[in-house]
Amino acid sequence: MENLENFEELENISDLIREARPLYHERKQKRMQTNIILGVFLFVLPIIPINNYIQTENILSEESIIEYQGLPTDEYGLLKVY
Repeated sequence: MENLENFEELENISDLIREARPLYHERKQKRMQTNIILGVFLFVLPIIPINNYIQTENILSEESIIEYQGLPTDEYGLLKVY
């Protein structure tokens, strides 16, 4: 009688494991996707300020952005208004 109760208890546990397996795998997959997204984000995030700094340095090294665009400028590099 005791063996039968143990078998039924093990069978119930097996049913619970079978029921929880897809949920566990789905949660594991979502966690892995989140980690990949965060990893890519943390890899790209430091590159953005470096790129912005390089672009800012290029802009500041030019005489005038307005003049570069072909618009009329005065001696200070400001837009000339007629």
